Amino acid sequence: MAHLAVSNYKPYLVLVLAFWGVSLWLRRDLLAATWQTFVGALLFYKARYFVIPFQASFAAAQGLVANTPFVYYLAFADFLLLILCYLLIRWRFVLRKRASQKLPFKEATLLFGLLVLGAVTSFTSQFAGVSWFGFWRVLFYFLSFLVASEVLRDKKTLTTTINNLLLFVGFNSLLIVLQKLHGGPLGLLIEDFSTAAFGRFADESVSLYRPGGIYFEPNLSASLINLLLPIVFLKTLFTSKNFWRNGLLLFLMALALLFTASRANWIMAVLMTGAGYWLASHRLRLAVNSQQQRLLSWGGGILLVLQLPLVLVRLATLEPALTSSSGGLAFRLAQLKLAVSFMKQRLLGIGVDAFQYQILTDLHPAAYFYHFTAPHNIFLELGTSLGVLGLIILLVFLLKIFTRIKTLLMNSSLAKDQRLLVLGLSLGFASYWLSGLFYPWLFAPPLAELSWIILGMIYSRSQR
Repeated sequence: MAHLAVSNYKPYLVLVLAFWGVSLWLRRDLLAATWQTFVGALLFYKARYFVIPFQASFAAAQGLVANTPFVYYLAFADFLLLILCYLLIRWRFVLRKRASQKLPFKEATLLFGLLVLGAVTSFTSQFAGVSWFGFWRVLFYFLSFLVASEVLRDKKTLTTTINNLLLFVGFNSLLIVLQKLHGGPLGLLIEDFSTAAFGRFADESVSLYRPGGIYFEPNLSASLINLLLPIVFLKTLFTSKNFWRNGLLLFLMALALLFTASRANWIMAVLMTGAGYWLASHRLRLAVNSQQQRLLSWGGGILLVLQLPLVLVRLATLEPALTSSSGGLAFRLAQLKLAVSFMKQRLLGIGVDAFQYQILTDLHPAAYFYHFTAPHNIFLELGTSLGVLGLIILLVFLLKIFTRIKTLLMNSSLAKDQRLLVLGLSLGFASYWLSGLFYPWLFAPPLAELSWIILGMIYSRSQR
């Protein structure tokens, strides 16, 4: 097995250990310090990548895969999660330092069912290595959710985690703005190697530079912003504490979101903030500070007017994307057709995250527009990976989640600030799945991992 290093491991390992040491010194809590280090390592997702050559069946596809082998990676966050699992087991069942708390049994049962399906399809998949690696990623998500729901019952740890995530998203938003003003990547070591080299430009308008911060994919950065935008919006509008700080962060995140030129995420931002405002004011019956509302309205209006040319240019390219025979809609419909075909042929799935390799083996490149990627739809990703049964289990799981969220929001014994927190986190979690209707986000680090951690935050409030 050949391997390719993509980061300088020793300095990064020193930074991870230093972060863990500082966190331990500040909190005097081994579990909390390890958790914060895990989240920090997850955000930057440095890893060692292992590659194996891949040979496509069709001669026409040879050029496509010449430099695109199977890719596996081991990240620092993977090992830290295993340490967290060990610490939780030791804390609860050996030292008994934490009160016994039931796991969300029904949800955990559904997740276990998905894991069983993942193991079955990996045993039978033509791409067993890829599928088993995908199985580990799914297990990683589920463990992150369960660990977060336990660790974040501690309000101080929860607050610190949210603040760290907001700090990171704020930093990445600032980097996006600076890249846009600069007209290209800044050449920083922290930027993705592709971004640092040449940046990303719009498919329908090759002159439109789309910054992504430390990530090459601006749609990913936009979805990361939307993961936390609802909670910042609600805190700015419905709480007077730290208004100017929250307002500045909200303005920065909104500006960065506009600069990513991610149309689907623009729509998600409008839908989630609008839904958040209506639910907080009408269902939770929280009072809006009229002065803060006016300031926020003026700030949003000025921002929209200043960036109106960018918005209009980007929306103008929506027509060719929808009508062109080679546009984004035609590409996604072709993927939909292929995904449905695979799900009919293999009721238990073709292998976890194996779609992009299966099409290279079975189909002429014209069938997938000479662009082999995972399906640009998170539900098709799951359906092709784990079959129709897996897709049904996922939908039942999401139904259980949003039923639990509704119960939490209607729980009058839960403090209003906690219900506002749950609402903001829930809208961010919903935006991940809704934006996943347009993008392959099921296995997209660190977005996918953070969405499951946010779910754990929500469930930690129901276990108090």
